[in-house]
Amino acid sequence: MKKTLKVYTLKYLVVAFLLIIALWAALFYAFILEEVYDNIDDGLKNRKIQIIRETYKDPDLLIISSFGIEEFKITPLKNIDSINENQFKNEMIFMEYDDDIEPYRELKTNFKHSNGNTYALEIRTSTVEENELLQDLLYALVFLYLGMVLSVYLLYNTLLSKLWNPFFEVIKKLKTYRIGKSEKFEISKTDVDEFKVLKESLNSMISSNEINFKNQKQFTENASHELQTPIAIAVHKLDTLLEDSDLSENHLYQISDVKQVLERMSKLNKTLLLLSKIDNNQFLQTQQVNFNTLVKSISNEYQDLMDYNSLQFVYKENSNFSTEINPELAEILLSNLIRNAIKHTLSNGQIYIEVNDRNILIKNSAANGSLDANKIYNRFYKENNSTDSIGLGLAITSSIINQTQNLKIDYYFKEEFHHFEIIKT
Repeated sequence: MKKTLKVYTLKYLVVAFLLIIALWAALFYAFILEEVYDNIDDGLKNRKIQIIRETYKDPDLLIISSFGIEEFKITPLKNIDSINENQFKNEMIFMEYDDDIEPYRELKTNFKHSNGNTYALEIRTSTVEENELLQDLLYALVFLYLGMVLSVYLLYNTLLSKLWNPFFEVIKKLKTYRIGKSEKFEISKTDVDEFKVLKESLNSMISSNEINFKNQKQFTENASHELQTPIAIAVHKLDTLLEDSDLSENHLYQISDVKQVLERMSKLNKTLLLLSKIDNNQFLQTQQVNFNTLVKSISNEYQDLMDYNSLQFVYKENSNFSTEINPELAEILLSNLIRNAIKHTLSNGQIYIEVNDRNILIKNSAANGSLDANKIYNRFYKENNSTDSIGLGLAITSSIINQTQNLKIDYYFKEEFHHFEIIKT
């Protein structure tokens, strides 16, 4: 799944923020809880001192053996002389007034009276208000937690998005940049040094690429022209020699072979020049092209060749397929695929072309099984040792598809048929 820089950064920022705030909230709640119970326990210990002091004044208090209004009880202990430390615990006790179980904090200890006996003292106090306070505090922390997370999200979408705006501008322009346009990158005014360096580096790289592109373009065109001229002259002279009646039949065959080699070299030179032009984005002008018309036109051009090879041709038009593309490249694309289907179909084979609104399917009966989908678009790759093929047809097709943003091509082998599918993305 693809992720934008904004989403990717926000994900980690929010997760880190959630963990930090959650830890902080837990520690804060634990600290407040400890403070609340510490205050309650201090009150119970103070009350313990007061009760013991009162028992010295009024010994009748020593016989209070159940919790009453004063919320304490004293129980005599036999054969125990040691004095225990204060023990605190939380209890849940039924309250008649509220008709509900309420929380209490209880202190258990013992003391030795002036009469020489040891008594157990239990004091309790309601912690309903304190618990409600802690509960309200917990709710407040949760809402604060959610509010801060939402604030971070909104802050990022407004402030940080604005700060990253120059970077997003560069990404947007890189997507539409095509070499040969000599376009410089301009971004919004920014004080961030990294964005300034990025802009300067991109402009420097583009300038260097533009110079290399122009030099390569000029070299390719010059080299092609310089090769094509002597080849044409050589072919013309060979044609003249072939008309010479004084040559032997053996010499005529040899001259004919040399002519075929030169013609193949000329074809290779033109094809490589075309491939170079495609790769260098020299077909920049685009328009809405109707592929239905092109398929019919190209199929008619190759009809004689299909008839000569006894091929059955079926054309099915389900809908209209049109897209933004250079018209010349569109014609080369379809011509290469149809010619490739004819070339790799045995006599009495079948070729089907089906046009839909989102795809064009070209399939032909296989002569030698499936092609290698990982290699068929490589330059000079041939499935067999055919001498009439230079292995660049599908390479050109792939280059055209790569230069067209809204198209892709797919190959698969099914039911003894090769399938080439042009798909609109």
